[in-house]
Amino acid sequence: MIKKLAQSSGPYLGFVVSGKAGLAEEQAWNEEIEQAISTHNKVSLLIVLSEGVHWGVDNAWQDIKWLFAHMRHFDKVAIVSSSAAWHWLITIDSFFAALMNIDEKHFSPNELDNAWQWLKANQ
Repeated sequence: MIKKLAQSSGPYLGFVVSGKAGLAEEQAWNEEIEQAISTHNKVSLLIVLSEGVHWGVDNAWQDIKWLFAHMRHFDKVAIVSSSAAWHWLITIDSFFAALMNIDEKHFSPNELDNAWQWLKANQ
């Protein structure tokens, strides 16, 4: 399930992803982000990954294709998760994201307010 967070506004979008996200949900999520891109050109995302979140192979492949097509429109990406695996993945990926001029950072669930502040702070 993908749910938009109430704190989302303008180019700052936040979502909670829990359980298994279906392909139709993924497409709706992508369309919402694309609408923000068409309005603001650059967007920043905050994604809360709940325990047990997972994607199917089809979803993962669609995500990769969509990301490569749109990555130039991302400014910051905050991933909020209690998973140590996500922490390390984001730590490693942030190096590659920086090469594309994207700031990426991991936050634990008790740092959600800090994640929003970081996302909305001027660079």
